[in-house]
Amino acid sequence: MKISDFKRRFFTSFRMTSFLFLYFISFLGLAILKFSGFIIITILLLVLQPKDLQSSPEYAILTGNRCSNCHINLQGGGARTIFGATFGRDASMLSVNTLGIDSLYQYLNKREYHTPLGSFAFGTDFRYQSFRSHKTEQAVRKYLPMQASLYASDSIFSWLTAEGNYNFGPKVFAGQQIWSASAILKPSKELPSLRLGYFQPSIGYRKCDMTSLDRRTAYSNGSQVLIAPNFAEYGAEITYEGLPWLTANAGIFNARSLAEVSAVADTLIEFRDNPSFTLRFVLYPKHFYEELPDFLFGSSVLVNGDFWLSDIFTVVGITDEIFINASVVYSSKEYVRKTRNFLTGITYMPCKGVFISLNAERGNTDLIFYPESPFTLTTDMLTLSARIYLLPNIELLPEYRYVKTFEYESTRWAFQFHFYY
Repeated sequence: MKISDFKRRFFTSFRMTSFLFLYFISFLGLAILKFSGFIIITILLLVLQPKDLQSSPEYAILTGNRCSNCHINLQGGGARTIFGATFGRDASMLSVNTLGIDSLYQYLNKREYHTPLGSFAFGTDFRYQSFRSHKTEQAVRKYLPMQASLYASDSIFSWLTAEGNYNFGPKVFAGQQIWSASAILKPSKELPSLRLGYFQPSIGYRKCDMTSLDRRTAYSNGSQVLIAPNFAEYGAEITYEGLPWLTANAGIFNARSLAEVSAVADTLIEFRDNPSFTLRFVLYPKHFYEELPDFLFGSSVLVNGDFWLSDIFTVVGITDEIFINASVVYSSKEYVRKTRNFLTGITYMPCKGVFISLNAERGNTDLIFYPESPFTLTTDMLTLSARIYLLPNIELLPEYRYVKTFEYESTRWAFQFHFYY
């Protein structure tokens, strides 16, 4: 890349997200101080590694692939399409050809099975994690399965797909559900699709970090769940992807899972059958203006009675190896609380299948039982992490996290093993 091109792309990206990053400059500086030893060692190791500019599964969207290109779920996550499974396999650090086990993977290759009822496919996500609670110095390290999901889908007709999943792992969050299922009606690529069933509404930009403040709220002892992993509601959602630069969603759902979530000393939703309304859009501007860097920009809102949740998010490719992300999340429960969460991060891809990330988050929760004198709780988090796609279908996720809350300040490391198919 020419220096002039790099400068142009950098400053274009910077102007688009600067208002979010200025808020976190102080936290990034603190992160460098706290993790300086680890960062120096990491840099020394990474500069010696060869660069590979191939795209990765989680950032394929930056090169023009939507979530729906790789996942049956139009918002991403869960069961993978044939394209998504193949893309993920080819993006691993070590290929099957390098290891000489290509014949074994012929049996494991994602494929559809044709039956009288259509083209059937299945998949799985298994996550096993080691972690230690931040809340007390006496916390014991735990080892437990986080997720053991089995997915299945059936393309009954060219315009109709049925899909579902069941999680055999533990249910640990309010609002988390162990199953989901839906039917997706899509007459053609140019027309909107209609999804009906029990599934997660399209909200924000989905990540794998269940402790991130994009779906949690700051609290005295850390954070509280807002939208749980594997969250699902009965409802209907229309999705439009007829234009290459736009994804738009609109839905209506009941609120039985959302009613399980607490808001301080009360439930978030008093009437669980009161409908929730959702709207979301994601733009991919490079499709209509090639001079722009690879990036996406979006926003979403969920409203149910006196509760609402909204966010703005962006992911920008500065170069082929460096990505930045930023988001702002607001929520409000009338006469109870208001929350304002800010998230930003930078990710570096030193080689094929490896992503090193530094993320800073701040969550503010205003308790407004007495509007004239609200009490604010703040949670700050800094996380240095890696996503290592070591082999096809195998991902390793080490992290080191700093957390500061009203009650404590601590650092912890965690590790997760992820098998996906």
